[in-house]
Amino acid sequence: MIDFNIVEFKKDSAVFVAGENSKDVFYIIKEGTIIDKNYVIENTNFEFTRGEIIGIVPAILSEPYYSTAIAATNAVLIEIHIKDIYAIEDTKIIESIYKHLIKFMEIWLGKYFYKLAETLNIGSYKENNAFEIAEIYEKNGLKSTALYMYKKIIEMFPNNDHSEVNNKILSIERDVKIESPLQISNNLFEYKAGSCIFSELESNTELYVIRDGKVGVYSVFDGRLITRIIFPSGNIIGYKPILGNKFLLTTCIVLEDTVLQIVNKEDFLKLASTNTKLQYHLVNIMARRIYNTVIKSYSISIKSRVGKFYNIIYSFTKTALLFDKNADFLELPYTANDICAMVGIENTDYIKSEMNKTKIILFSREGKIIIPNVQNFFNEYNMYMKRNSTPNIVE
Repeated sequence: MIDFNIVEFKKDSAVFVAGENSKDVFYIIKEGTIIDKNYVIENTNFEFTRGEIIGIVPAILSEPYYSTAIAATNAVLIEIHIKDIYAIEDTKIIESIYKHLIKFMEIWLGKYFYKLAETLNIGSYKENNAFEIAEIYEKNGLKSTALYMYKKIIEMFPNNDHSEVNNKILSIERDVKIESPLQISNNLFEYKAGSCIFSELESNTELYVIRDGKVGVYSVFDGRLITRIIFPSGNIIGYKPILGNKFLLTTCIVLEDTVLQIVNKEDFLKLASTNTKLQYHLVNIMARRIYNTVIKSYSISIKSRVGKFYNIIYSFTKTALLFDKNADFLELPYTANDICAMVGIENTDYIKSEMNKTKIILFSREGKIIIPNVQNFFNEYNMYMKRNSTPNIVE
């Protein structure tokens, strides 16, 4: 049995402050209202009331707070130490933690794409139709995914004239065929490299655990293909957006032969609530994913192109260390083009030239980003950010 602390905050007092190193605790509101003032995107405040959670993401990751939480009324909070998360027996609290993390992952994805549209001077977002989206994947060399999408269009709109779509299918099938995943066991499947697991044309409702392999997550944004994130083994993909925001829909593509376990959300939640090892893994992954999206949103606001780039590399390096804490050398699954597209940098050659001067970040023959010495990179990153910016969410 965990003995939770009960803490009280007077009206207008701060629970935590943006930029400060996080404590190893988070809070569930028992009484009162807390306003979370966010400085990543100006004038973004969240109001939290009874039963809601604050401060959990920075606490899990030991990262600085990216917002300031102020008591809007006298408030009583339940204080929970991070180390005690995995000993909680109350399934309602466990479910509240997962729902909070999923909700804010989706909220921050929406905010990130809003900032990206702003920095790219997109006055009004152009929503591509299904055929245009499939064409964009085809033009970017992802023919298997385009073929999957063209066939999906026929399923989605059976009464439409599909002459143009059928021509596309016939053209691609001369070179590419979709291989159905090989069923290994009841819910375990092997997907071949290039396979599309699901696309942004559909709203996925299942979860996929990457048992072995690598999966890329992409979206078409105003006619451009954006690399959202690349997941190695151990990650979990697939969740249905709760905001009705089309920016949140994603296309997942297998980048190498990959084994996936497919589970529905209800079964997964039951498993996660009873398996301590899985709880630890899932909570850390979800928290890091939220923080990465916060970092991307913040990076867009940084004026220096090098600063934007460093910030994203920092975030993805931290993600890689979730799976190998002692790694000194890292090859990230991203190219400079991938990173630049995430934060609206249009001159990739300039970034590569600047990085080549430092030797802190290198590029493989395939263009992948290499961190030859992780600690040296962190040292350089911290010095650069101190010299060139006054961020709220990084040291």
